Amino acid sequence: MQKLDIITTSPETAEKAAKILCEAWETNTIVNIRGGGTKQDLGNIGKPAQLVLSTLKLDKLVAYEPADLTITVQAGMKWATLRETLAEKGQWLPLDPPELEGATVGGVVASNVSGPKRLLYGTLRDLVIGCQFVLADGTIGRSGGRVVKNVSGYDLHKLLIGSLGTLALITELTFKVLPKPGYSAWLVLGFEEYSKALETARKLAGSNLSPAALEVLNGANWQFQQLFGSDARYMLFAAADGVEVAVTRQIEGMVNLAKEQNKKGLNFIREVKEAKVSPVVWQALYNQSTVNPNHNFNVRLGSILTKLPQSWKLAEEISQKLEIPTTLQARAGTGLIYLYDWLPKENIAKTAITLQAVREQIEANGGSLVIEKAPLALKENLDVWGKPAGSNSLSAMQTIKQQLDERNLLNPGKFVGGI
Repeated sequence: MQKLDIITTSPETAEKAAKILCEAWETNTIVNIRGGGTKQDLGNIGKPAQLVLSTLKLDKLVAYEPADLTITVQAGMKWATLRETLAEKGQWLPLDPPELEGATVGGVVASNVSGPKRLLYGTLRDLVIGCQFVLADGTIGRSGGRVVKNVSGYDLHKLLIGSLGTLALITELTFKVLPKPGYSAWLVLGFEEYSKALETARKLAGSNLSPAALEVLNGANWQFQQLFGSDARYMLFAAADGVEVAVTRQIEGMVNLAKEQNKKGLNFIREVKEAKVSPVVWQALYNQSTVNPNHNFNVRLGSILTKLPQSWKLAEEISQKLEIPTTLQARAGTGLIYLYDWLPKENIAKTAITLQAVREQIEANGGSLVIEKAPLALKENLDVWGKPAGSNSLSAMQTIKQQLDERNLLNPGKFVGGI
């Protein structure tokens, strides 16, 4: 097979990007849209690109009105730069994605990344209020805030979140922001049984204590065991944000609820002010891949909260069958479980069989299993997404793709059905 020559281009304006995409459209050139490249592992293998369109020169601050709590930036701005710009005015975008070096604003949005505090503040679909984009044929449009043009009646700035660059090139984004909390603290609880940790988290999520985050981790997270001097098999982290007096009361309420819920099995209680612990440590709560670069395998299981213990058991079964020490982390207030590991080549075939069997079980209960990161050999044997939720989901995805990119030129094959 002849190897394709790949051209990389970095336009400095939306107009230049539109011209590039228009030319690609006319020549049926497959385009890979890329920001910082930190999430290229997401999705299926896809078709080989002939052109890489980088957003890294689309990195300008477009408009910032602190009094209006809105900010508009180009998609190639580094996420760290956006965070620092807001911090200068005592504000923040209430989203805590993993601090992946080089990650761009557009990349975070296109991959729909979030962190533990999505429980209180929501996800990007709650925070993005508008965007500018360029369609595959070079058409420039806007959706939501700063509206100039909308396409086909779709709320496009919502559709582009998590689209992995398959629908359009995002060139500009407008967010709503918030004043940064004056005080943040975490309550750390140790358990001997994962079921008790998850049940306590579910009770906290349903209480009036409004935790900002609820994370359950297994004992493979050695950095927390070292930090807190605990040998608990499972640890529950509950966060609270706000003014110090209110946060103190929230933490007290959480401790009381946890003690009432667990007459036995609760062996560790610790309150920690977030600012007094190294940010590197807290990165482990955002994404284990940021603290262990050796992870080449990452699976996300999703379920309703009442079935989270069953999903955790299935995640542990994956580890046991593959005979590898797995790091498990539950976003326990939102029904997500993440599995991180190093997958050797000789385990690829066995892993594909194991994951398919677990996927069938969890999908039968209305859940999902998504492979977020894996060696190419595994992706060649197993679709990373599984069955789309809802009987008409795939058809709807194909219809939207057909209307916005009928020649299937933008990051084709990332999703199911060749999308």
